[in-house]
Amino acid sequence: MREILNFIRKELRNFYSEGEIESIIRLIFEIKFNFSSLDIHLKVDFPADNFFIIEKIISELKNQKPIQYILGETEFLGLKFFVNESVLIPRSETEELVDKIIKENRNSKLKILEIGTGSGCIAVSLKKFLRNCEVDAFDISNLAIEMAKKNAILNEVEINFFEQNIFSFDSEKKYDLIVSNPPYVCDSEKFLMNANVLNFEPPIAIFVPDDSSLIFYEKIAFLGKKNLARNGRIYLEINENLFEETKNVFAKNGYQKIEIFRDIHEKNRMLRAVLE
Repeated sequence: MREILNFIRKELRNFYSEGEIESIIRLIFEIKFNFSSLDIHLKVDFPADNFFIIEKIISELKNQKPIQYILGETEFLGLKFFVNESVLIPRSETEELVDKIIKENRNSKLKILEIGTGSGCIAVSLKKFLRNCEVDAFDISNLAIEMAKKNAILNEVEINFFEQNIFSFDSEKKYDLIVSNPPYVCDSEKFLMNANVLNFEPPIAIFVPDDSSLIFYEKIAFLGKKNLARNGRIYLEINENLFEETKNVFAKNGYQKIEIFRDIHEKNRMLRAVLE
């Protein structure tokens, strides 16, 4: 086992930081080989067949494929989620958004709509931790909806998932809360993105044209005016470079108590607005 760990560290040291390598090692052995602790297995012989699995994983990592896609799963707010290249890998800033919603709405009985559910990490987590809520969630991608349904089953929650394009969404149903992490990275910002994002994660869930960078927020604001109940709230993840412009979208559409919140890195990444 010590030889295997040293082999992994040596092979990846020119591709990832020391901290990233140790996180990768932990994930590989916890998820792929069900090791509860590396320390327990350090003096145990590692089966030769498993070494070929390690080699394949390292090869994919060197090509910048995210470890979450390689292993087929990840963690979000302490819950397990299946992922593949049809959905975004859940991010820590999205965890912060969901955690905020949970803390501000604990013990509330709400009807919630998530727009662009992807893996379902937001919808599933909200239903898991806000048990009294009713959750609907949609996505334009059928493959994403299939993945979200698997994650709902995995985490033992019931959610109404359906395939839908936000720009043709038409419903009379009223919701107390709408949440979304829509595409918001401008095409001109692609050069800032790492290869593991550009080459593997679904671009339809990430990028927007520069000349219509707020198109999803404008649609969500319009949709909310029809589908939010009185004093309904919208929670969104936003582009840190467009937080003022995003705030103005909701102000122009008659929303009140519009607030921008910073994430753990002090970036303006979350918005909450109320429709009184």
